[in-house]
Amino acid sequence: MDKNHHSPDSPRDGEGHLPEQSGQPQRSQHIDKPQGTAVVQALAEPPRKLAPQRFHNTEDGLFALNTPGEVNGARNRVGDAIYVDALVRSGEGMEWGKLARWYDPDGNEHRQVIQLAALQGDGLEVSRALASGGLMTEPGPRARNQLLDYLASERPARRITIVPCTGWHGPEGAMAYVMPHVTIGSTPDESEMVLSLERVPGSRASAGTVEDWKVRVGRYCSGNSRLLLVCSMAFAATLLPFSQVDGGGLHLTGRSSTGKTRAAKTAGSACGGPDYMQPWRSTLNGLEAVAARHNCALLILDEIGQVDPREVGESSYMLGNGQGKQRAIKSGAAARRQSWRLLYLSTGEVGLSQHMAVAGKSVRAGQEVRLAELQADAGQGHGIFDVLHGHASGAALSDTIAAGFTEAYGEVGVEFIRRCAANQSGLRDLVASGTQEFLAECVRVFGDGRALGGQAHRVCERFALKALAGELATSWGLTGWQPGEARAAIVRCFGEWLNARGTSGDTEPKVVLNKLREFISRHEDSRFVDLDAREVVFDAPQRPKLVHNRAGWRKRFEGDEREYLIDPQVFRCEIFAGFDTTLVCRVLVAAGCMQTGEEGGKMRYTLYRHLGGLHERRRVYVITSKLWADEADDALA
Repeated sequence: MDKNHHSPDSPRDGEGHLPEQSGQPQRSQHIDKPQGTAVVQALAEPPRKLAPQRFHNTEDGLFALNTPGEVNGARNRVGDAIYVDALVRSGEGMEWGKLARWYDPDGNEHRQVIQLAALQGDGLEVSRALASGGLMTEPGPRARNQLLDYLASERPARRITIVPCTGWHGPEGAMAYVMPHVTIGSTPDESEMVLSLERVPGSRASAGTVEDWKVRVGRYCSGNSRLLLVCSMAFAATLLPFSQVDGGGLHLTGRSSTGKTRAAKTAGSACGGPDYMQPWRSTLNGLEAVAARHNCALLILDEIGQVDPREVGESSYMLGNGQGKQRAIKSGAAARRQSWRLLYLSTGEVGLSQHMAVAGKSVRAGQEVRLAELQADAGQGHGIFDVLHGHASGAALSDTIAAGFTEAYGEVGVEFIRRCAANQSGLRDLVASGTQEFLAECVRVFGDGRALGGQAHRVCERFALKALAGELATSWGLTGWQPGEARAAIVRCFGEWLNARGTSGDTEPKVVLNKLREFISRHEDSRFVDLDAREVVFDAPQRPKLVHNRAGWRKRFEGDEREYLIDPQVFRCEIFAGFDTTLVCRVLVAAGCMQTGEEGGKMRYTLYRHLGGLHERRRVYVITSKLWADEADDALA
């Protein structure tokens, strides 16, 4: 067994429990410590007088005593030693459980919260979970039942309050950051923290030192705008609770082999091991669970093309909004809703709008705000890279970085959290002022002095937090970058995003115009009836042109002027399905391409028109050919 592990014969208090350790727990570089529970408060309660012991842990394992209380009496071996260190419960006094600790055959320590409810009945769920964690028991039902009896009978005096997710917990100004294997910082009453979530592959694993990461990974980010951006993003997620910035994502898109995935793994190396990155391929329910495990952290999702195009839009909303679905438990009561606040980095050869289009869906402005897209290619002929740091090609530099983050990872992110925990008092003011300075610079550089629209402003705030985090990490000596370098790179990336978007204002007007233009262009000759038009079929008399699935009517004037009289049902339920119709009409009126009227002192967006020779009079939306004029776009700029 590892020399750092507690021997089963280590000194114990009067109840047979190990005394609390000082310092940080030992960590393996190859696996995470699996489950645990975030402890917000450990109440100091006097030891309780317990019944005589029926079980005893030794270096040879857990034994059941035939004569309770007599350690040297006849005994039967149950299995490997397992210790119950504390009773745990939620802050509301519910979800009671016991914090169990044991060592697997490789000598790795495991901690897991065993819910008291799971010890009711046959307890098969508990024994299976322990076996999965490497706890070996004697064969047969007797040993299994004795193990469950032992777990049910242990009554440690120590109390721990659990929290449902990773990240910052505790009162403002004195929070602690909870991870699966360690808690950083403490609350004013010196509370301890452990985490009770299923193990996430690569989650917060670490190897090497901060200096190793700086030399082998960080220094190659210098001069490379995309790498500076995504690595700063890894630090920025830690700062979310100290800011007014909403969570959200960044999507690196572009053709294959530009370095998207390698850039994502580089960012992941600041947070955890080589397998820190997650696949996009997941159900919405599965993605909820993954998001909750990355609260106050960077979530990395690779290859957006793997996710169902029917669900990707909803996924982007969910990740940015920070809440999962509300569900009910068996009793009918509302279950705890999973929640989080995170930044997420996505990659893919296609963008969000392209992927949604596969399922016949259109991207909404809110989805674009929550997942800002940036071309992975930096435009210097080296894919993701701007500079090569003396390497012959982008591929050679990429391989060098990969070799570095395979051996040095995780510790730089943990050290950033430590610095934040130690400097909480002034962090909120620092983040607020830094965000405002970045916004002011972007307005000056990209907005010609005009304020950014609400949507661009929200995206700019996230870029600002990344810039601030990158500069903060640099000032703490964690990156090896030059002061101001991360900020300059991220200002540039925001400008590229803004340029690709086409406007610093809100995008709904642009989306409205483009949807209507696309619909009319596609169906003008097949689904619109020409008013007063006739066609001659052989020698038959003239008759109206036959139109199937009519969308409306078209009226021609001299020159190229036209009016499109669109059926209200088609307008609302087909062209602009899911849109706010009033908002759509306001946009079209502002663009100068929709006619309006007045009835009873109120503006009407639908007008009565006589349609064809039948003297039919009905309401329609009247769209003019100004829809295609440049002035329409200019009016909405």
